Amino acid sequence: MKIRPFVQLLAIAGSALAFLPLQAQAASCSVNQVTINKIEVTPLDGQGIVYQAPPPLTSTGCVFVDGQNDTGTLLPTNNIGELNDGVMNGEGGLLSPTQFTANNPVPLMALNADGLVNDPGWIRLGEVGGDVTTFKYEDVKGYGIDNLLSVSMTCTSGGTDQCLAGTWSLETKSNIIELVTNLLNGRKSFDHLAFILKAGNGFAVYDFDFNVLAADIVAWQAAHPGSSQFDFDTPYAFTGTWSDGDFLNANNNNFKALSHMSVWVRDPVTTNTVPAPGTLLLLGAALLAMGLQKRT
Repeated sequence: MKIRPFVQLLAIAGSALAFLPLQAQAASCSVNQVTINKIEVTPLDGQGIVYQAPPPLTSTGCVFVDGQNDTGTLLPTNNIGELNDGVMNGEGGLLSPTQFTANNPVPLMALNADGLVNDPGWIRLGEVGGDVTTFKYEDVKGYGIDNLLSVSMTCTSGGTDQCLAGTWSLETKSNIIELVTNLLNGRKSFDHLAFILKAGNGFAVYDFDFNVLAADIVAWQAAHPGSSQFDFDTPYAFTGTWSDGDFLNANNNNFKALSHMSVWVRDPVTTNTVPAPGTLLLLGAALLAMGLQKRT
């Protein structure tokens, strides 16, 4: 997946639709419950390292929604990022369409025939159940996302029937850029990767905003001169960790087991070129790394 930085704000039309009402949200979530530990050039073979812990990259934002489910009637239908198509795009009013993107250069877009600049752009890659074994991929316009990338999860704590923590990986196919460009009419730059963990009676969203993380990646590369660089024409892959640490039982002395975890990416529309070198360059590349460069 490929990522490009964004240096201009698009005009936001239909401001009345820009935000949907939010449900009451629980106070506690911690950005370190999901991390990115490594970014490398696809495939995941230990070569072409772009970033590697320590330190891990923690999510740049999180939100906990109590007493709600992120699936069921809140699953996307078209899955191209339209307003009110899936929970991350504002369906059900549990999250704002710009929950994690309000300060981004491209917060909302016009992705469908209505012409309104009110579409968030979130695409659901799929989900894994509580046994953390098989990742079930979504489709985009009838095209299986498993043709674009692969996602895998493991359980490292609690066992597969009561999993509490584990690892994850996302690896893009070598030809993902061409495939995604054709599939989404030129959209191919993911600027966000988000994980939704569901346990107990609520769910939490952990978002990685590469507009923010770019500076950290650039700083790491400056300290590791042999590391691979982003070029916006190379698919990348990620590995990281996840934990149910924000889901405590009634006595606050143990975690609730995972019910399911889904993965989303946001694919903005942009025709901007990337100035190099610099933080913005990194940003675009980082998304590229997500492999969803169509991406995470």
